[in-house]
Amino acid sequence: MSGIAYLLMILRRAGLHFQEELKIDNPIISIDGIPLNDFDFIDVGALIPSSGAVPVVIKSLIFPASPEQ
Repeated sequence: MSGIAYLLMILRRAGLHFQEELKIDNPIISIDGIPLNDFDFIDVGALIPSSGAVPVVIKSLIFPASPEQ
């Protein structure tokens, strides 16, 4: 499956370990240090070549309460 990168929200070293142990040829993007909650949506942008970083935006989905009847 060329052209696909895997995204792991774990420690960077763990992502490298997965790549080596599972012999995954595709790139693995490991992101850590970002607190997540239920209903969070993660938007990961394109790689910034000069820094090796990727922009990450966390969006929290909020659902309105049911109207009381």
